[in-house]
This record gives sequence, structure tokens and C-alpha cells, in this order.
Amino acid sequence: MQAAFAQYNQNNNQNQQTGTQQDQNNPSNQNQTNPNMSNPNQTNPNMQSQNMDMDHDWDMYGGTRVETSRVPQTTSKAFSTKYPNRNDVTWYSYSKGYIATYPGTNKMREGVLYDKNGKMMGTVTRERTSTLSSSVTTNMKKKYPNYSEEYVYVVTTPTGKKMYVTKNNGSWSEFNDTGTYMENR
Repeated sequence: MQAAFAQYNQNNNQNQQTGTQQDQNNPSNQNQTNPNMSNPNQTNPNMQSQNMDMDHDWDMYGGTRVETSRVPQTTSKAFSTKYPNRNDVTWYSYSKGYIATYPGTNKMREGVLYDKNGKMMGTVTRERTSTLSSSVTTNMKKKYPNYSEEYVYVVTTPTGKKMYVTKNNGSWSEFNDTGTYMENR
């Protein structure tokens, strides 16, 4: 029984990775495209990508890609009212709310953060760490001496304050506008 279960898990994992599945109702038992994956080459949005600036992966705060229909109407309406001309919008759900992302400048995705009640918390861009000021990166390295992430998220609050959000050693960290680590926000 354990061997059969292990084989099932192995096949299921392979099928999820390739986007194919075998349907028990398919008499010829041919592989079919998995209807849960719109693109068989689709990757997990939480996975690091070598070409993050060209794809739609957005891993900020461990967000999970969701269909627009699963975003509360107040949130999606707030976004479409304020940003009516944004195309190619991808939504992500995370522990504090939702993120709407869309193509931005320099082939980098941009986004808008919302809390769970649909209140805009700020705008966000994903930028190369190399574009940050040396004082910001110096301060970030005080917290993480071996910091080497290629990208950082720059959040601008509705009042214009900036903060930097990055993942290091599997944890999300926030730094203020000078790059100083912010404890337990």
C-alpha cells in the first residue's frame, strides 16, 4: 500500500510540474493538459526566476496568484477606478491583503497594495538592488552582511514615504527610506 501511495505521489508531483495529468475516464490514458494550469510551462509565483523582470512572477510577502474573481469587489473596483488604463493586471493574495500587478517601466512589474478591506496601502515597484543608493544598501547590509538579492520591492505609501521590502534567508524584511531595518511592522 505504501509503495502504491508513493508511486501515486511521485506521478502526481511529476504531472503538476509538467502540467499534464492522466484522466481515469480517458480510455486511451493519453496525457492531457491540466485544466488547473493555463500554461503548462507556468511556474509557481513564489519561486525565484532567473528572468524576473520579464515574467509575471511576483513573490512579495509570499503572495499567491489569484483570479480577479477571487479578489473582493471593493478591492478590484478601487483599483480599476484609480487605474482605469492598466492592462495585463495580475492579482496576488497575501496575509495582509491583495496586490494588483501590471507592466511598468523598464520591463519591471509595478503594483498596488491593498489591505483586506480594500484600502490602498501604497504602490510598489520591483527594482534591481544595484539601482539603490549606496547609503540604503550599506544600511541593509548592516542587518544582513551577506545580502545579495538581485531585486528589492520599493513601497511608496499614500503619504509619499518609501520603504524597501526584501526576502533574505527565507524571511521578509522591511527597511525604511534610509535602509534601516524596521522591527515587527
